[in-house]
Parts: sequence; structure tokens; C-alpha cells
Amino acid sequence: MTYENFTIKSQDAILRAQQIAQNLDQQVVDSLHLCKGVIEVDESLCDFLFQKMSAKLPKVNLSWMQKSENYQKSPVQTNNTSPMRPTRS
Repeated sequence: MTYENFTIKSQDAILRAQQIAQNLDQQVVDSLHLCKGVIEVDESLCDFLFQKMSAKLPKVNLSWMQKSENYQKSPVQTNNTSPMRPTRS
């Protein structure tokens, strides 16, 4: 499946997940980042889904913050290159 096959909100959530991982200096976009991206893009959808699961959004956000702190951070770059992009020769 290609990125263009996703809905606009799904694309926004993926983009937001990438930004979240990058802001936390993390190399990998994981399900935790995607979940937070979905929450930030459309909180009303998440409220509805979490109510169906008997979960509370503030508690999910707190849990996300605690778990995200344990993710491995990217190594410090000394030559201004991104760890996600290979350098060209």
C-alpha cells in the first residue's frame, strides 16, 4: 500500500507521528508515535474509540508520555546529516 492510498487524515497522522519521533530525537516511527499522531490529528475520533474501550484519553496521553521517554534516542550527529537519510558521495 502506498502513502497516497491513505485518507487525508491518515496521511496527517503519519506525518504527525514522524514529527513526534523527530522532536524526541528518535530514529524509528513506532506504533506509539502513530497512536499519538492519530490522537493529535482527530481527538474526537479517539474520544469515541476510547469510550468504546472504556479508556480515558488523558490517561492514554499520560501513558504515552511515560513510554515515549524509554524509547532510544538518535545518536548525536557531528556532520549535520540526518540518521534517517543516507549521505550521498
